[in-house]
Amino acid sequence: MILQEYDAILGPVGEHVEGCPAPTVLSHIRRAAIRVCEETLLWRYAQDSYLLTPGVHEYPYQKPVGTDVHVVFSAIMNDFPMEKLTLEQALNRFPAWAEYFSGLSPQEVWSMTPSGSLNAFVFNDGLYNHNPDFVPDPELYKNGGEPRGFCQLTPDKYVVLPQPNAEKPYKIKLIYALKPKRDSKGMPQEIFSELEDAIIHQAVHTLLALPGNPWTDTKLAMYHGQKARYHMSERRARANHGNARGVVRVQYNRWA
Repeated sequence: MILQEYDAILGPVGEHVEGCPAPTVLSHIRRAAIRVCEETLLWRYAQDSYLLTPGVHEYPYQKPVGTDVHVVFSAIMNDFPMEKLTLEQALNRFPAWAEYFSGLSPQEVWSMTPSGSLNAFVFNDGLYNHNPDFVPDPELYKNGGEPRGFCQLTPDKYVVLPQPNAEKPYKIKLIYALKPKRDSKGMPQEIFSELEDAIIHQAVHTLLALPGNPWTDTKLAMYHGQKARYHMSERRARANHGNARGVVRVQYNRWA
């Protein structure tokens, strides 16, 4: 992934706000990039599928560095869609919520697994550095089941409910829309290229609207705001429809 840094458009934005300090311009470009990604949902990412861990309900998104998850399009569990829930819906549907390993302590989780530690009272004749296989406590998955609900907790992590049990493997695949974090340096080049016009107009709009500065111009701010909204709407429509176009067919009516 080639990163396009925000300072690449310092010139196109700065020429509209003569005298504005470069750090201020850069800050507004970053904020504009976040806003444009939120509005267009064009920065889309398909996370590689992976297996959930029995007894664990909370997971971090495996997303690019410097990004937040803004909207989750789909959560697929073993090739079937999960129900995407708001936090309120998840609490109502699963009032007991979930606890890691059904609330067992680490000592209880590992209580049935043979010890592989050195200096034990019983002579250890196993291979050096060979750990014994994990033996789960029967109580470990008592509150678990087949995950049916998906709920985002923060832009960085989500939960599945109920927590997975150990009866079969559960593989999850996620597709979502990203936006830059507030301390990000840039965006992927291909995404930045698609959104560049909207970002420039949005950044100029907010800069011109800053009151009490030599470059302040409310009329021009309104103009660039309209241009930004136009470009965001156009990019949002393009993202929704994609590049594919349906085949046009003409059907003639039969004569009676």
